[in-house]
Amino acid sequence: MKYIYKITILILIQAFILPLAYAAIEQVPYEMINYLLDDDQSYDNVVIFVDKSKQDAFLYEVSRDSLHLRQLNQYKVTTGKNHGDKFKQGDKKTPEGFYIIEGEVSKWRLTPMYGYGAYPINYPNQIDKYLKKKGNSIWLHGTDKDITPYDTDGCIRFENEELRELSKKFNFKKTAVIINDTPRWVKTNELKKEAENLKQFLVDWEHAWESQDLTAYLQFYHADFYTENLKMSFESWARYKNRINKKRSNIQVEVKNQRYLYSNGYLLIEFDQVYKSANYSDLGKKSMLWKKEGENWLILREEWDGNVIPVRSTEFIDLDSQIPEASEELNHE
Repeated sequence: MKYIYKITILILIQAFILPLAYAAIEQVPYEMINYLLDDDQSYDNVVIFVDKSKQDAFLYEVSRDSLHLRQLNQYKVTTGKNHGDKFKQGDKKTPEGFYIIEGEVSKWRLTPMYGYGAYPINYPNQIDKYLKKKGNSIWLHGTDKDITPYDTDGCIRFENEELRELSKKFNFKKTAVIINDTPRWVKTNELKKEAENLKQFLVDWEHAWESQDLTAYLQFYHADFYTENLKMSFESWARYKNRINKKRSNIQVEVKNQRYLYSNGYLLIEFDQVYKSANYSDLGKKSMLWKKEGENWLILREEWDGNVIPVRSTEFIDLDSQIPEASEELNHE
């Protein structure tokens, strides 16, 4: 009887406790935090992850509720000839961060070197634009030769048949592509806490502004902070806010319709802002670029109204006008 009891206990442990333990250690790329920050569910239920260090790409199915990833396939790819993140046109580097597949380049425009087809991603994304990164026309595309490591001018090249099958999963404007050179994998429960913390930072910043405690308010700002609107560095911004604080009382700030984008160590937040005080009020759009320093997230850029760079671009991208950024890629790579 005792033996049967022990067997029953072991079965229960395997059936209930072990799956919970497995879920607790489930890991995902850090950029998957976008799925937790996106209340509109703008992203598809599949994601492509490109590991530049291994020259591999992975197709995952995403469970949004648990943020569990199920690997569907793995592909051998090749990326830019030069290592590191892309910063300028012609540097032969593949960008790193969180991107979206925009669409498909018309096949009649492609030379044989692109094989089955070509699918542009939205480099530079909105964070890249804030950081003034240059270059364009980064594609997932096929090939007319063998796949060898680090052999493109910045694009991500696949075997033709593998790209053919993979492209059936593409949902243009919604399928995410995560590109890393040194991938950062985190436990899903830790990532959920991080997403909550990021949202709380914005609330805490709002309360610090309302309190008119300048010291507490400025603790949210990076030493390299700059605002294009007012052409101010951190020091001039601090003096400016001090002058404004002396003129205001009973400040109330309301933040609405927040949109978030995380990519390669930076967080972009866009929102509608309503500001009220005893003698002045206004409303408009604001965007902030946050950067992590140690354990703290700090505001690197802050822009208002006309100079806001939105989380999701509304620009129309003419896929038929896209050509690879390196002219030599038209003939060879």
